This record gives sequence, C-alpha cells and structure tokens, in this order.
Amino acid sequence: MRHILIIFSFLLLFSSIFISCSKSSDDGSKSTDNTTSTDNTTSTDNTTSTDNTMSTPSVPDGIYKLTAAKMLVYYSNGTLFGSFTYLITHDSSVTPGYLAYVLEWKGSGVYRITYKGKATLTTTGVDDAIIDCTSNGIDEGTLDTDGNLISETTIQTGCGGSSSSLSEVSQKFTVISGGFQHYAVSKDSDNNQYQVTLTFQKQSTSSSSTAELEGTWKSSCVSAGSSSYGIKTLTVSGTNVTDQWKYYSDSSCETSEYSYDSTYSSLSIGNEVNFDSGKTGHKLTMTIDNNTFTSLSASDVTWNNSNSWCGETDWVLNTPQSIAGKTCGSYTQWNTNITIYGVYALDGSTLYLERSSGSYPSTVDTTDNNSQTKQ
Repeated sequence: MRHILIIFSFLLLFSSIFISCSKSSDDGSKSTDNTTSTDNTTSTDNTTSTDNTMSTPSVPDGIYKLTAAKMLVYYSNGTLFGSFTYLITHDSSVTPGYLAYVLEWKGSGVYRITYKGKATLTTTGVDDAIIDCTSNGIDEGTLDTDGNLISETTIQTGCGGSSSSLSEVSQKFTVISGGFQHYAVSKDSDNNQYQVTLTFQKQSTSSSSTAELEGTWKSSCVSAGSSSYGIKTLTVSGTNVTDQWKYYSDSSCETSEYSYDSTYSSLSIGNEVNFDSGKTGHKLTMTIDNNTFTSLSASDVTWNNSNSWCGETDWVLNTPQSIAGKTCGSYTQWNTNITIYGVYALDGSTLYLERSSGSYPSTVDTTDNNSQTKQ
C-alpha cells in the first residue's frame, strides 16, 4: 500500500544518510543480479492476470496492532548495509491506542486498509522514528492468491505525509498465527534497497452489547416492485433477531399478499464503520435459524400452487413453509445454520441494514426504501 512508503520515509531517513556517506554503491564487490528485480514494481496498471486474483480473504477483517518491525538495508550491489530491529512504543492517547492497520475485505482480491494510531519506533544508535496516523490514511490494494500486491489505489492521504522519495518494488501479506506480516521492499534513487517486515496481531474490538439495535425497527409502506408494496420489520432482543418482509397489493399496505420471515441467533456486533455520508454504524454477524414464506391471500395460494413456487405445490393460506436453500423465482434463499454478514448505518433513530451470506456487504443503501425507524 502506498502509505507504507510514508512509513518507510520515517524509518529510513537515517539509513539514506549513512549509505550515501559510508560507501559507494558501485564498488563492484557483488553483482547486481542478486538484488530484487524491479520487474515486480507495483503500479495501478499491473497486468497480472485476474485469474490469479485472491478470491477469498486470507486475513480476516479486523483491527491489527503493530507488534514488531525489522528492516534490512542493502546497497545497490546487493551488499548488506545493516539490519535493524525496532522497539515499538504505542501512544495510548491516539485512537485506537496503538499503531494499527484496519483490514476490510471488499471482494475480488481487494482489501481496504485504514492506518490508525501513533507509535514511536526506536533502535540502537539512531534517532527515534515517530509514525503518526492521527490523520488516518486509507489505501485499497488487490492481492493475488499468494498475497502479493498487484495493484493499489490511495483513497485518503494521512499519517503525516503525502509522498515519499522512495519507489516501491514489491509488497506481500503473509498469514501468521493470530495475524499477518506485511513485507515491503523499496528503493531510493541510487538503487539502494530497503526491506521492511511489519508484524501485526489481531485485536479484539467486538462489542458484546447489542444495545443500540435492541428493539423493533419498522419501515414505512414502500414500493417493492411492479404493483407491489412492502413493510420491513426487524426486532432485536439480545442476540436473537426476527426479520419480516411483508408484501401488499396496495400503496396503503392494507391488503396483505405474502411474507418472508426469518429468525437469527448469535448476533455479534463487530467493528465500527464510518461512512462517507457522515453516518456511523458497525459490522455484524448472526446465524440464520429459520427461513419461511407465508401466503396471506387466497389468490397468492392459488398462484403459488399453480406455479410450484419455491418448488412446492402444497401451499396453504396463513401457513408458513420453510424455503431454506430453495429457489424461489430467480433467487436461491439462504439455507439455515449459516453465518450471515451485515453492515448497518445509524442516523439517529433510523436504521439502514445490508446483509450477505458470503462476506460483508461493501456498501449500505441509505435511501428511504431501505430505512427502518425505531418503534
């Protein structure tokens, strides 16, 4: 990610001076064939095949604390200049109380990384390096199946700078027990090379409280397609959730036709999310226990039985029937006993919620049709 170059700048200020003053980079003592090839330079127009793009996240979403940092510095001819291991002192006064990467899987190989916190890195014989991400930096990067960075985009510049004199050679993310390592290679204008390994451990940020979602949330009568209208009702009680989409044939939502009802358990509130609109919310997970469809009118019963709705021909008025894992029209319903991932935004007493069965939704619809008001 591009913000690693800013971090490099803090760590490498002293190294650049030492290299330029201590030894010529062209003394011929070692072939440049032993240095890392610049063919791996990361750029936004990298042509790596999308067939090799990471398809499932290797590192879980969450907030990760910097726990170790090591740098190797090489002359352009491949000779080792020095090895530096850093002592990390985190500043508890800057949110979240330590220097951190916040990882969010966006799908199709893309991670969004937000850089937060502040820390001082020290090593023997050189000045301290202060990395201050009080002003958060945000990057999005695409990884291949081995964790190599193949393209990147800066979303927000932060961490005390906007550019670096160093150029990027390669980056890689490797899973370790309880976290990951970020390995990054950079070089200066004299082709001296800097290899930094940053170790991160996942921190527990989940909230055991579901208090801000507790209660019943209900939508107004909204358009739900051609000549159809609906009311959504969500009820949260502790870690249990009930959800209903009830459909009507009239715009006043007085003549009911059918409903989708589902129940969930093990609701867990996760990391906070800050939206571009200024709204705040959280991620969540829950387990789906029941998923049913109910015909609420005689005409709907007749239509469902005639058309084998959800593969069934035994629909009965006002009698819920499980549709878990079944195909209803063009949509396959969620099966039971699977994890559902959600992201919600709160705006006062108005809730906006998106859910998915495979990964966290990347966006939240904050239009009126997706709003539910606390009752």
